[in-house]
Amino acid sequence: MAISRPAAKASRALVTARLYCVRRRGHNLASTVGTDAEELTGYWKALSEGATVIEELATSAWSPLYGMLKDRFGVTWVLDLAVAY
Repeated sequence: MAISRPAAKASRALVTARLYCVRRRGHNLASTVGTDAEELTGYWKALSEGATVIEELATSAWSPLYGMLKDRFGVTWVLDLAVAY
């Protein structure tokens, strides 16, 4: 199993989300934890095109925004809005 934790970067905008990926034969998971609801919602809209939504992006018991989907390439994405503890 390989785990990578690259810092998210963009050339024209400040990106506040962090991407965590786990790759294992037959299993692909990407977890994005963001601090900006608008940015996270934008990612959700882009990723959900042609995807199978497992859990709609909405308020959960542990996060103001949480959602899970499997994109058209078979990668499962978990999106979370970070909260201060």
